Amino acid sequence: MLPPAKPKPVVQLLPSGAPVYVEYGKPAVNLWPCKSGVDNLSCGAVAWDMQGNKSLTDLTPFMGVTAVSSCDPGSGSCTACSLETLAKGGGCLPGNYTFNFTATNDDGSTGGALRQVIVFQVGKVHSSFVLYDRLDNVTMANQLAASLSNTSSQSYA
Repeated sequence: MLPPAKPKPVVQLLPSGAPVYVEYGKPAVNLWPCKSGVDNLSCGAVAWDMQGNKSLTDLTPFMGVTAVSSCDPGSGSCTACSLETLAKGGGCLPGNYTFNFTATNDDGSTGGALRQVIVFQVGKVHSSFVLYDRLDNVTMANQLAASLSNTSSQSYA
C-alpha cells in the first residue's frame, strides 16, 4: 500500500487569476513572483506548501516563471513575450500571452498557475460630417439619404 499523496504546492496569482490587460507601448505592472509570501505588494504571485497538518512553508522566493507559447512551430510566425520585455513596455506586440508560475516542494511535487496577459492597442477614430440646416423639402432629404447609401455617389465620400 502506498502512502497518501502529499498535496502539491499552492501558487496564488496576484491580483487573482483574472487576465491582466496591458496597453501596448506602456510598461506592465510588476507580474514577477513576490519576494516572499508576506511581502506581497506590487508583485504577481506567491506560493506555499503544507508541511504536516499545521504549518505552511513559503516557497515564493523559489518560484519559477516560464512563457507558454501557443504557436505552431511550423507556421514560421510566432510572437513571444517575456516578463522582462513586458515590464519595459512596447516590446510585446498586441496579443494574448500566457505565463506559467510554478513552485516545487522538498518532495519534488510541483504546483502551478497560469497567468494570461492581454496586450492591447488603443485606437482613435476621427470623423467629420456636415449637417444640413435647411432640408425642409422631403424630396431633397430622400435624395440625399439615397446618395449617401450609394457607394458610387459623389456624396458618399
